[in-house]
Amino acid sequence: MSSAEEIVYAAPCPSCPATAEVTAGLAWTGGRLEWGSEHHCEACGAELLDCGRDEPPAALRGRLLAAHGPTRLEFPRAGAAVMKVLRAELGLSLADVRRVVREGYEATGPEAARLAEALRRAGPAGQPVVNRRRSGRE
Repeated sequence: MSSAEEIVYAAPCPSCPATAEVTAGLAWTGGRLEWGSEHHCEACGAELLDCGRDEPPAALRGRLLAAHGPTRLEFPRAGAAVMKVLRAELGLSLADVRRVVREGYEATGPEAARLAEALRRAGPAGQPVVNRRRSGRE
């Protein structure tokens, strides 16, 4: 399971009409999700750095999923301990947890690594089955 994913893409420069190159990523490190992006414009030399912890911005998450494909976690032996972890880690209602147990959970590689680690702490019954789907761009 991937503990870091990175992408490079073009975006409008925040300082001039040119296009900037953006390098962005998400990692599961030190027991936390950390994300960051760096914008660099060749035309005007502008640099913009942005970073944070825990939930990544939705646009970054979407780009990572499109570029790397989702990692799917399945829960074949989901008992009360697994459902409790899923509720706590994902902030889901009991009905949504039941749906995730039935249908599986898709996330970026680092997000799946975070959840899998929390499930492992729940004991042997918490071991998810991991299926990595690749996009056509890798």
